[in-house]
Amino acid sequence: MLVAIPVDVERLRGNDPALAIRWRYAVREALMSCFAEGRRVVGVSREGWYVMSGLEEKS
Repeated sequence: MLVAIPVDVERLRGNDPALAIRWRYAVREALMSCFAEGRRVVGVSREGWYVMSGLEEKS
């Protein structure tokens, strides 16, 4: 499973603070759901996504 994260969160915070807050809550919700399923963050892709464990078990 992959969870998207902003490419440049600092610039996003400066340019559009409201959007940055929405991103923060969306990422938090996605991660909390993954953690509730027993997944964990195992890496970050080059494209800027959190890579979650459990792909084999959850597919």
